[in-house]
Amino acid sequence: MKTFVIIIGSLFLILNLSVIEIQAATLTVANLNNSGVGSLRLAIVNATAGV
Repeated sequence: MKTFVIIIGSLFLILNLSVIEIQAATLTVANLNNSGVGSLRLAIVNATAGV
């Protein structure tokens, strides 16, 4: 019985530690410019900065 409790406890711990939170965002690119509002470069910079 003690071994069973240890195994169940270990499985519970492993399952809780293996949960990964994934977040998604939509980036809007409005033009093909290299910089400035609506550019892909600015969208990537904002995404990596968490904006």
